[in-house]
Amino acid sequence: MAEPVRRRPAERTDDIEVHAQDRAYTAHQLQLGGVDWTEIAQRTGYLDGRIAAMAVTAWLQKIAVEQAPGQRREALQLELDRLDKLQSGFWTWLYEAITTPPRWS
Repeated sequence: MAEPVRRRPAERTDDIEVHAQDRAYTAHQLQLGGVDWTEIAQRTGYLDGRIAAMAVTAWLQKIAVEQAPGQRREALQLELDRLDKLQSGFWTWLYEAITTPPRWS
């Protein structure tokens, strides 16, 4: 009688999903840091930049769906507050630049 073939246990689906999410998170952080998609794909193991961008988009959509409506509203309000602060600083600078006559030395 032949001996049964021993096989390695297959990776759990949860482990694969966590690894994919980690890669997408890392790719997202690199993209926020200004790295181009081709470089991101090379650093994170995606085949090309287009696939890396698609993975990040899917990951962002997945985490958005997983949030409760209250959390989404809170996150949106926080982002709006940040943008308002950033924009107010810019507009103050721009207004001063426009209204102050040039100083020729």
